[in-house]
Amino acid sequence: MLRVKFRSCAEVKTFGYFSDGHYLLHVSDGCKDPTRIYCHNMAYNTPQEFITLESGTENNFAIVYAQRLQYPSGGCSGAVQSTLYKDRGTTYFSKVRLDITTMKILSNVFTFAQTQEGKDISYGKAGDCYSSSNSSECRKGQFKVDLRGTRLHVRDDVTWKVFVYPTSLTMQDYQKSRDGAVVFAKCGGWCGTCEPSGGFIILEPLCSIPAGRYKSCLS
Repeated sequence: MLRVKFRSCAEVKTFGYFSDGHYLLHVSDGCKDPTRIYCHNMAYNTPQEFITLESGTENNFAIVYAQRLQYPSGGCSGAVQSTLYKDRGTTYFSKVRLDITTMKILSNVFTFAQTQEGKDISYGKAGDCYSSSNSSECRKGQFKVDLRGTRLHVRDDVTWKVFVYPTSLTMQDYQKSRDGAVVFAKCGGWCGTCEPSGGFIILEPLCSIPAGRYKSCLS
C-alpha cells in the first residue's frame, strides 16, 4: 500500500480531507518522522498551517508593559503616569501560523491568540516605556517562545535585537534552551521593543536519536 507523504495542508485536502484538525506533515526531507501540524480553513481553497503550542498559553506570550514612571530617569520605582503606554499589550498564544515553505512563524497572525489588554503583540516580541534606568530590574516587557512537544525548534541563527531606542533599550535574562525549543527574555529601557533580528522566527524539525536526545534534522 502506497503511503503518501503530505507536505502541506493543501496536499492533505487533495486526498479528500476537508476537516480542520491535526495532520502529520513531512516538513523536511531530512527527517524520517512527520510533524504534527494543525490545518485550518480546510473547507476553503487555501488552508493554513498552524503549530499547536503543546506547552500551553502560559508559556507562550508576548508583553509590552503598560505602565510608565512619572520620572523615567529616576530609577525602577515610584509614581506612575495616569496614562498607560499607547503601544502596550499582553497576548497569549495557543497556536501560531507557520509558512510551511519557509518554516517561518508568521508572528502577527492572531487567529488562535488572546489579548488581555491593549494591542495584539506579535509572537516573540516584548518591550516597555517604563524607565530609562540602566538597572536590569527596570525591564518590564517579556516574551516566551515554548515549542516543547511540537518536534520543532528555533533555528540556531535566529537572534533578537532591540528597536526604536537602542541606546537605552536592552534585553535582560535572555535564555535559550540547549535544544532551541524554548526562548525567553525581558526587554525594556524606555520606549521600544525587542524582536527577531530578521523579522521572523525560523524553525527546524527535531529528529529523535537514542537516549531521548535530539539534534536538528538540517544540520
